[in-house]
Amino acid sequence: VCLYMHWDQIGLVARVLERHPDHPFALDHLGSPSLEEGPPYGHVQPLLDLARHPNLLLKFSSSTARPGMIALCCEAQAPSWLATGREWK
Repeated sequence: VCLYMHWDQIGLVARVLERHPDHPFALDHLGSPSLEEGPPYGHVQPLLDLARHPNLLLKFSSSTARPGMIALCCEAQAPSWLATGREWK
């Protein structure tokens, strides 16, 4: 299931993942955080906290593949939880 949402809804994602632990989910555009301020992206911690859910895959896009963001997500969990729009099927 691909989740497309606005950043102000990021707090709802954990509940969905916990309610359906056997279903794979992809969070499109990383949940659409604002990345205009640049690194260190401290405000994306709610996204990084989702790394504890093995049924979540993060989808990067051209709007979210910014310097430092990929590294932050890899530090939160193995790179296997990352994908680009072309990889998600």
